[in-house]
Amino acid sequence: MSKVRVRTCPIQVAFYRSSLHKKWTLTIIRDLLLFGSSNFSGFLRTNQNLSSKVLAERLKELEIEKIIKKIISADGTHY
Repeated sequence: MSKVRVRTCPIQVAFYRSSLHKKWTLTIIRDLLLFGSSNFSGFLRTNQNLSSKVLAERLKELEIEKIIKKIISADGTHY
């Protein structure tokens, strides 16, 4: 009989080692990619239950992990 070896899924490992598993993170990424939200007020407008505190935390985590990049321009901050 051969032994079955259970491995950890690399996608699952990457998902939980980053901030992607936290509430609102995937919604923020979705908004960036699908809805074109790119500034703080745009994210809050499309997600009325998202607090500004949590949004700031998630954007900072995504920026630290180099998933998004913060761009400061004359017309404001965009991601």
